[in-house]
Amino acid sequence: PKSIPDSSINYTVVASFPGCLPMTKSFSIEVQPVPIINAGADREMCDYDTVQLHVDVTPTWYQNYIYSWIPGADLNDPASQNPIFSGHGNTLFTVTVKTPIGCADTDLVLVTVFPSEFATITPDESTICPRDSIQFNGVGGVSYVYTPGIFVNDSTISNPIAKPLASTIYTVYATSAQGCIDTDLVRIDVAADAVLDAGNDVTIY
Repeated sequence: PKSIPDSSINYTVVASFPGCLPMTKSFSIEVQPVPIINAGADREMCDYDTVQLHVDVTPTWYQNYIYSWIPGADLNDPASQNPIFSGHGNTLFTVTVKTPIGCADTDLVLVTVFPSEFATITPDESTICPRDSIQFNGVGGVSYVYTPGIFVNDSTISNPIAKPLASTIYTVYATSAQGCIDTDLVRIDVAADAVLDAGNDVTIY
């Protein structure tokens, strides 16, 4: 006989012969499903960040799926259903889900990595005289925050004017169009005030 089961099944066969006791034999046929998978939409992240990948698999009742993400070098566990990616470059992943006998499905997902070093602040170091001011110029970002915000005419624009009373290190947070943040340090030294000494008074006869 031929069996084409659509789910796991147990069979029992009974053989008999006149004058002999019947013989019984049982056996099972395990049916493993063909998985249908979906790795979801492509992902985006900032450099030096992480993103968790995930693949949905149906049917969900089967518990012995084998997962494989390629390439796996920048994943914490390429044999997991939910690996974490921490790479620094755009990566196209191929995920394969299969059963122990090889019933399988494959999907692709692209992770785009946006740079986190994109802003330039000038000057990055300068010395000014007391009571003088200096103008910064930030390029590469879409928004900026200068801290500390004291002695700056507007700490949320790309090119504020600073008039520090003492040497100050400013931290500049620039945000890109993709929402990534770049951090830069700007050092402004304030020179000592000049001291004049014309000497003692002199009387001329």
